[in-house]
Amino acid sequence: MNISRRRILQVVFGIVAFAGISISASSYQDTERQYSIEGAWLCELKLSDEPGAPVFRYMDTYVSNSTKPSASGTILCTLHPWDFPSPMGIVDTTESGQGNWIRISKNRFAFTVYRIIADASGMAVGTVKFWGTITVTAENEFSGTLKAMYYDSEGVPFASTPTAHSTGKRIEVEVEEQQ
Repeated sequence: MNISRRRILQVVFGIVAFAGISISASSYQDTERQYSIEGAWLCELKLSDEPGAPVFRYMDTYVSNSTKPSASGTILCTLHPWDFPSPMGIVDTTESGQGNWIRISKNRFAFTVYRIIADASGMAVGTVKFWGTITVTAENEFSGTLKAMYYDSEGVPFASTPTAHSTGKRIEVEVEEQQ
């Protein structure tokens, strides 16, 4: 075999070997499991890490808009209404909020939810917008951050909250044993 054929074979062998190494290495690059946000969650929210800071419990339900790997969907959030002072007097919020979510990276999701603000007579006088990000850290657990902005009926903001921290556990199905 002459030198030029030998050199060509070396180059071809090198390319094939490099391609094989690249393919086998790429399967090991992303070993983190991908989780879904879809389902019902029992959650806790803390406005501060200070000892004795109040903990708010709420529930979220995430539903996908597609049958493909979930990239977006809707969210229903429930939290006991709370009274608070506002430029419109003492007001409270609706018990449920609705919004949307999107996947922003592997196991990380962004969401926005709105609730109605009502006065003592039940009349809508504004909205409150909640937004944040959630990272699903295990099959049935998440952690994330949340902010809120309060608006009057004209859409003018009148209050906000500092970034809060939330955690959640997926509500799992318990099957009753049949006798």
